[in-house]
Amino acid sequence: MPKLSISQSLTLAEATLQNTENPQQCALILMAHVLNRSKTWLIANDTDWLSSDEQEIYFSYINRLAKGEPLPYIVEKQSFYGLSFKVNPDVLIPRPETELLVDQALSWLGANPTVTHGLDVGTGSGCIAISLLKNQPQLYMTALDNSEKALSVANENAKIHQVQSRMQTLHSDLLQSFNGQTALICANLPYIPSHTLKSLKVSEFEPKQALDGGEDGLALIRRLLDQSQTVLTKPGLILLEIETTTGDLAMNLAKQHYPNASISLIKDYASKDRLVRIEVIS
Repeated sequence: MPKLSISQSLTLAEATLQNTENPQQCALILMAHVLNRSKTWLIANDTDWLSSDEQEIYFSYINRLAKGEPLPYIVEKQSFYGLSFKVNPDVLIPRPETELLVDQALSWLGANPTVTHGLDVGTGSGCIAISLLKNQPQLYMTALDNSEKALSVANENAKIHQVQSRMQTLHSDLLQSFNGQTALICANLPYIPSHTLKSLKVSEFEPKQALDGGEDGLALIRRLLDQSQTVLTKPGLILLEIETTTGDLAMNLAKQHYPNASISLIKDYASKDRLVRIEVIS
C-alpha cells in the first residue's frame, strides 16, 4: 500500500466501512486511537503522513471492524455513566440502558443514607459497582462473577478509577460464595433466551456466558432470587436488568419470592421494559 496521509487514510477507511454504522465517526475514532491524538487534532492536521507502522495498524483495525468486531473491543474501552472502562472479549460491553440501573440505585441510596454496602452480581467489567462507588463516597461494594478473567478486568477498572479500596471482588456462582448480608443487590445477569441468542450478532464476539439466560431468559435471575432470601436485609433493594420481552414473567417471579415487597417494572429511555425493582421495607 502506498504511503497515505491522515485524510487519505480516513477516506479509504470510510469506503471499507460503508456497510458499518457511522463509518466516518468510526474511522476517526480508530485513527485517534492509533495516533493517540484527539479527533480535533486529526482534523486540523489531516495532511500529515502516517508512518508505515501506523498505517498497517490502522487498517488492521479497520478490517476487524468491517468484519463485525465491536469497536470497544478494538480500542479496549467503552464509556458508561460518564466514565471510561477497559473492556475486552472476556466481558460484556457496557450498554447505555444499564445506566438506568445505576440511576435507580443511586436514588435509593440517597434516600437511605445509612446503607454502606451493596453487591454487584455478574459484575463483568465492574461498570455498575464502580459507577456507584464514584458517586457514593461512603459506599463499599462486593463485585461477584463466575469468571476469573472478568474479575481481573473489574479489578483493573477499579484501580483506574481509584476505588479499589472500597471494592472487593469475589469469584462466585451468583451469591453462593458470599457470606453475609447486604441492603443492595444489583444484577445485570445473562438474560437473553437461548433460542433468541442464536440469531443475534452480539453472540459472535461477546462472551456467551454473559448473554445466555436459559430457555426463558430468567434462569439465573430465578436462582439469584432464591439465594437472595437469606442475604437481603430490611430495608433492602434488588435491581434486576431484564430482556425486554420477559417483563411479566420476571415480575411474577419477583412477587413469588417477595410477596410483601414493593415491586415495579421500570421502562428504559426507549420505553422498553428494562428493570425489575424489588424494595423490601423494614
